[in-house]
Amino acid sequence: MLALAVCTRSVELQLRLIQQQQSGPLRGPGFFRIPVQCNHLVFQTTAPLPAKQMPTSAEQVTPTDVPTRNCIYCEKDKPIAEFSLEHIFPESLGGSLCDEVFKTRRVCQRCNNLCGLFIDGPFIKSWFRNNDDALASREYLTLDADDSTLPLIYMGQVQAISTTEELCESWLGPAGEHVYHFHKRDDERFVTYLGGDPIARRKDTGRVYVALTASHPWWISLALRSIKAHFRRARRYALNFDISDDKPDDPFVHTQDETALPDIEKIRSLGNGPRTMNMSINVNAEARFMAKIARAIGHNLFGDAFLATPYAAHLKDAMWEQDSDRASEIPLYGTAYWQKGDDHAKKLLSWRGAYSIILLPNKDKFGLSVFTPTGRSAHIALSDDPSLWREMSTLHGGQIYIVLPQAKRFVGPIPLFEYIAHVTGSSKHPALNELEGCRLDPSLFPPRDQAEQTA
Repeated sequence: MLALAVCTRSVELQLRLIQQQQSGPLRGPGFFRIPVQCNHLVFQTTAPLPAKQMPTSAEQVTPTDVPTRNCIYCEKDKPIAEFSLEHIFPESLGGSLCDEVFKTRRVCQRCNNLCGLFIDGPFIKSWFRNNDDALASREYLTLDADDSTLPLIYMGQVQAISTTEELCESWLGPAGEHVYHFHKRDDERFVTYLGGDPIARRKDTGRVYVALTASHPWWISLALRSIKAHFRRARRYALNFDISDDKPDDPFVHTQDETALPDIEKIRSLGNGPRTMNMSINVNAEARFMAKIARAIGHNLFGDAFLATPYAAHLKDAMWEQDSDRASEIPLYGTAYWQKGDDHAKKLLSWRGAYSIILLPNKDKFGLSVFTPTGRSAHIALSDDPSLWREMSTLHGGQIYIVLPQAKRFVGPIPLFEYIAHVTGSSKHPALNELEGCRLDPSLFPPRDQAEQTA
């Protein structure tokens, strides 16, 4: 809802919508509230105002009486009240830190939810994305912070102790802690999601068992914080340690009970030898995600004229297409994460420990590239219509943005030639100097065993 602070008077109607068609701008039946806000300046005049009476019943209201907006993802006109803030670059990857180029309010709530689960979700919850971040996050860890955490590393499903009803997933903590998560199996749509269906986990939070591997207090504290942050709502149990001052109202671990004992016996039955792990990997996890961010950023840069182009329509088709064979027939330009990239480009354009996003036009295409914290990259053409950017001189040389979720930092846009000059040492950029100053020297990590430090 857009509120203009020029008049405080408002009228609120409660209406019953009946038999609205599914494809129309309104969906029913159901109740909804329409805030009607004045958006005019108040002034004195003797001229008579045009008479326009407010509707007195639901029967007098037509869809045209309700202000609507067109969703850039589904292209349907919907009431403005159904729109919400969409983080084009996902919030969990640092999207809330980004500037307005990476946010939009032209996405309806339904598309926002669907994208989070089925377009952003496969990429965010993919094995390579998670484990890349888990390793790269150490670059910007704050050693003396009491609230610092690190992502866990996913190892796979432990087949030997999984059943037809439940599975056990294995994770590693910051110092190699063994973490076992038991939860119900989900349907096949979520087989490549680490942790399974994120919606189902809200109710079926599961049971988590932790075995520590380090004896240094610093590593133990970091491990416990990181595991709690990852499994915030799950019931947690200790396998080889106790916490003497655990908080009664919010304990890290619970007392081993009748539910936990059978799980613990299963874990102990694994022994200390090699274990067989299974995992499913979606090798196209980034495809729909890249099409989505290309369409949304394209609209932010070029407006509705961009949406009217055939290529923007192809991006929309690609972001919603679930069948990989049909998706491969959509005429888009780009390369995927699993394709071997240019090592020189990786060295120049990736920023160790952060996401780098590059916008780069050339003669006939406008390119969008995303580099992960470990340098893996995906590329897609955002547009093939040069008339959209021909007059936008600020974009001609390309721009780069750096998103650093671990340090909660965002930098950009930086002209690409200034960024390359900094990376190659030709000249230094102040904002990039600051980021480099936040990077942790790995030699400062304490030893994992207390005895090594005191020796």
